Amino acid sequence: MKKIALLLALVMLLSLCACGGNNSTKDTGGDNSVSSNIPDDSGAGDASNNSEPRIIKVGASMSSINNLDVWITTYPNIYELSDLIFDRLLEKDPETLEVYPSLLTKMPEVSEDGLVYTFELKEGVKFHDGSDLTTEDVRYTFEYFLDSEKGSYNAWVLDMVQGMSDKYYQGAEDLTGLTIIDDYHFSITLNYPFSAFADVLAGSYLPILPSDAHAANIDQWGISVAIGTGPMKLESFEPGVELKLVTNENYHGNVLAFDGLTVINMDGDTALLEWEAGNIDVCDISSDMVEYYRESYPDNLQEVSFVGGEWLSFNMSMEPLDDIAVRQALCYATDRSKIVSGYFNDNVTTAMAILPIGIPGHDENTVDYSFDLEKAKQTLADAGYPDGVTVSCGVIEGSGAQQVFQILQQDWAQAGITLEIELIDSATWTEQRSTGNCAIYLLNWYADYIDADMFLNGVYNSGMSTFLSTGFSDPWFDEQLMIGRSLAAEDKAEFYAKLDHYLCSEVYAACPMFYSMGFTLVSDRVEGVVYKGDYTHSYINATIIE
Repeated sequence: MKKIALLLALVMLLSLCACGGNNSTKDTGGDNSVSSNIPDDSGAGDASNNSEPRIIKVGASMSSINNLDVWITTYPNIYELSDLIFDRLLEKDPETLEVYPSLLTKMPEVSEDGLVYTFELKEGVKFHDGSDLTTEDVRYTFEYFLDSEKGSYNAWVLDMVQGMSDKYYQGAEDLTGLTIIDDYHFSITLNYPFSAFADVLAGSYLPILPSDAHAANIDQWGISVAIGTGPMKLESFEPGVELKLVTNENYHGNVLAFDGLTVINMDGDTALLEWEAGNIDVCDISSDMVEYYRESYPDNLQEVSFVGGEWLSFNMSMEPLDDIAVRQALCYATDRSKIVSGYFNDNVTTAMAILPIGIPGHDENTVDYSFDLEKAKQTLADAGYPDGVTVSCGVIEGSGAQQVFQILQQDWAQAGITLEIELIDSATWTEQRSTGNCAIYLLNWYADYIDADMFLNGVYNSGMSTFLSTGFSDPWFDEQLMIGRSLAAEDKAEFYAKLDHYLCSEVYAACPMFYSMGFTLVSDRVEGVVYKGDYTHSYINATIIE
């Protein structure tokens, strides 16, 4: 996943989870005289006029939001919008990320051997089209999720479910591990105990779909049609331009304390100006602007440490990166302090592992190399590259990744490594990455569920070798990942720390760079917006102050 940058500086599709923006803003000048073309339909101008709709307005880049269907994406900015329209069986608490029952009456019952999970749906839950939620919708959702031709990019998260392999890889008609008991009761049987299974079911990638409505509208699903059971309903969507959601007054849970949410496409500079002018309520900011807003708007700035990080991903199937010595030299030639302190102004933390803080298995001793240009040059020379090597990367023009790679380009040159940077648009970059044609890129990954499996299996199982342009296909590592999945929670930390070390310091598949933080501005008229540790915003507890 996931979910492919944090900070507005990197949000323009740096990787698998990325979501739009730029890092050109250095100072807004505090100019509140900006002229806006945003219609004033929020009622913000007259707090006493309670008849006007109470709309939360969000300014964000929507360049990568062409579809709200989470089945065909891993981008968290799409996840957070889908989360408002749809429900999952279980949800994540905005503050703690702990799971709780949403469409269920209670947490699932688990058999003594940890293999069978039994569920009870709430009765009376209705989809936005008025149809009732039943286990038929659950069956349809899981079987479509695992459809080998039409299903989800994230189907791998259900590898532990009995029959998943036959369904997804062999095209079987049914998912044998899913048993429908009656209209409101069902069970799921696993191949082996998996301690994080409940967390997996709370992921944004697995919303419960209305079977009839989805089947009838597959071609327009996520564009003109999006029908869920969630706290908000789709009013209108102009891909890449604007999204309008309205509150679901018939929601089975707590009805939202506002009438609607509008997301308007704008770059980072424009969003800051519009926010200061009071024309929008929420926008993200880049790390280079944090100090200004910490000082000028301390009560409006939210800061969050993400459960995730960013690392240089080397495509081990492409020359010269197929040579371990080249990958090792790149790690030695990378001065992370210039990125962390110089570019990000210490608003990120240097990473010494792929697994981030908060994930069992995180170990700051995973990486056993440091910045050393002479060692990088010697490593290349010993491997038969006395004149150095040339490597290349495609980078989205204007993104934070462009700035990061320009910094790396200077250091790598001193080690005899020539970095050729090709500036491309986001669509081209996505095509290259998903077809195995990215040589080097800044991959970011955040926790859809709190388990090391989310990171190491999600990126480095052999099945993702092409889609994520890792070129990493290692049968032994695949076997270890499967062993890790069946371990008890208390046994995972040491096991996964060793796998992380293998990736970073034995085969040099990646060079950890930094653990990320996010920064969001929220206007005085809105309370309860939460920037979550999984890199998505939550609006379920938001309130507009009259």
